[in-house]
Order: sequence, then structure tokens, then C-alpha cells
Amino acid sequence: MCSFSVAWLEGLRYAGKQGQWSWVAHRVSGLLTVAFVTTHVLDSTLITFFPKLYKKTIQLFKHPLAAVIEIPLVGAVLYHAVNGLRIAVMDFRPAWWRHQRRSSQVVQVVFALLYVPMALKMGSGVLAGLRGKRS
Repeated sequence: MCSFSVAWLEGLRYAGKQGQWSWVAHRVSGLLTVAFVTTHVLDSTLITFFPKLYKKTIQLFKHPLAAVIEIPLVGAVLYHAVNGLRIAVMDFRPAWWRHQRRSSQVVQVVFALLYVPMALKMGSGVLAGLRGKRS
């Protein structure tokens, strides 16, 4: 994951303003999205070529740790999508780039409004699953 470390280190090296941090978050969330999609594509191909391994993989994905990892991963996909829409809209209207700070703030608010309830719902499902396994 060289790209991940480069994005992270470059983001830390330059103490930029909101645009820089937006770029770092978009880059990291994009790399996590690629990892997420790749994992699921490889997982789906197992059902055709290695059905027994597919069943073991599904059991692995049902582990509570996998669910805990999935919560921020879904957040990364969501942030990447919302920020990507911002970038696409601003590319259609180059004059709007001067409003980058405000549009980044809108992305953060929209992301929080969408992600927090979703993360709480997913987290409560993880907790319910853990309670169910202990009893």
C-alpha cells in the first residue's frame, strides 16, 4: 500500500488548509474503496472456482472483527462518493472553485448526517451479534 503511505505522509508534511485535507481524505478513502471493491470481487469469484473456500471466506466475514472493520470502510466509500460529487459539480463550473472551503464544509456536514446514523445502526448490529454469541 505504497500509495496509502505516500498520501498520508504528504498530507502530514504539508500543513495546508481545508483543500489539502480534503485531497488527503479523498485519496485515502479512494484507496480504501479500491480495497473494499477488490475484496468483494475476489470473494465473489471464489463461489465459481472454489466453493469450499467461498464458504470459509463468508464465515470469516461474519466474524465480529470483520464487522467492526466494515464500519469505517463504509464511511470511506460514503465520503469518497460525496466528495467525488462535489468535485464533479465544481468541474462543470470552474468559477465555483473559489468556494472550495464552503463546499468542503458542505461535504463534511452531508457526510456526517449520512454516516453517523449508519455507523450507529451498524455498530448496534455488531453489539447485538456479540451479545447473542456470548449467551
